[in-house]
Amino acid sequence: RAVAAALARGPAVFGPAIGRIGPALRGHRVSGETCVRPRHLYAVHKARGGDVTGLRPGEAARLLILVDGPDTDCYVALGAVHSVLHPIPGRLRDHIAMPKDNLYRSLHTRVVSPDGDPIEVIIRSRAMHPLAEYGIVASVREAGDHAAGREVAGRRDLVWLSRLLAWQSAAPSDRFLDGLRADLAPGTVAAFTADGRMVTLPEGATALDFAYALDDDSGERSIGALVNGRLAPLSVEVRSGNVVEVLTGPGASPSPEWLDFAVTAHARVGISEWLARHHAERSADAGRRRLAEALAGRRVDLLAAEARGDALAVARDLGYAELEEMYAALEAGSLRLPDLLARLLPR
Repeated sequence: RAVAAALARGPAVFGPAIGRIGPALRGHRVSGETCVRPRHLYAVHKARGGDVTGLRPGEAARLLILVDGPDTDCYVALGAVHSVLHPIPGRLRDHIAMPKDNLYRSLHTRVVSPDGDPIEVIIRSRAMHPLAEYGIVASVREAGDHAAGREVAGRRDLVWLSRLLAWQSAAPSDRFLDGLRADLAPGTVAAFTADGRMVTLPEGATALDFAYALDDDSGERSIGALVNGRLAPLSVEVRSGNVVEVLTGPGASPSPEWLDFAVTAHARVGISEWLARHHAERSADAGRRRLAEALAGRRVDLLAAEARGDALAVARDLGYAELEEMYAALEAGSLRLPDLLARLLPR
């Protein structure tokens, strides 16, 4: 009811502003449409903390300018708006140059209406509009043939979605959701590689998260970073505009301590998987050494038993799909050495 009442007073606030914006756009040779867009009720609730007493039209709706031309015309339109409506300092957000992780692209500015009311103006091209309205699915809904589908799937701005699907299949549900909450938390920083490639990360992300965002190999072999040309540890927080160069070493590998400062789901899942995988490998190696030493004392060659398939047959008989699983179970204590020896020693 508060929103409806505020929108009823909207023409008195938005009308004069639209009356100035239209001629300004034409004067700057920009073709487009300006309309009033009500805000989502939850957005109004969140902005006002649940108290909607005295809700103003500028808090219940925003002006949307849909530009007919290319992306560059959005910036021309922004200049046109600022030429006739006073901009409020510090309230310009450029999600065209730095799109959100969900691919949303628009310019947001806050201006003062002719009557002195603050109003928000959103500027986007018509090509951006479907994605802003419907989300990522708009990027692929018109890809009717396989060639177009492959082209869309290869777009760099869908890399985050591809990583998300990979994490979902690889990580336990609780760990995946914990990491995803960090990735989707409000606030995004945009850092850059030395060659100018932009990497978007959630606020609070570190140089280690930056390394994993480049690729898993850079993350796993990282040993430090250069941030704006200065040496920094992997735990340093990345800020918007930082130029980050990841330093790697051929013998470097993830450490359990990395989980103390890794923020993104990609980094945390990658580190956890590597640690689990290599812990299993070390356990399997240790278990195999124990078994080999015990068999050697009884003049039985484990390598020969493996080559003949005897060891694998015993593992399958015990319910293990691979030899490494049996050896790891031996090291962990869930499989007793005397029981295994009884099966491998000649009768």
